[in-house]
Amino acid sequence: MFIELIEYVKKQVQVCRDLLIVIANATCIGNCLRRMKMKMVLYNISWVYYEDRDETKAFKWYKKSAEQGHIDAQKRLDFFYEHGLGL
Repeated sequence: MFIELIEYVKKQVQVCRDLLIVIANATCIGNCLRRMKMKMVLYNISWVYYEDRDETKAFKWYKKSAEQGHIDAQKRLDFFYEHGLGL
């Protein structure tokens, strides 16, 4: 009886560990998705300002997006620096 109880507890502990791993992975994925969305939002804001020919505000928002790791924003920022726009 006692050995069966120990085996049962071990199984339950393993189930809890597995569940915690799943929760941790889901949290990580959720955080990654939120960061990706934020990068896109910042990039889209900068694009709107660029289309409106407000280079100063576009530069500001491209920079924020680039700092979050958005590759296209980094390329745009390079373009801005190269041509002296929005500085």
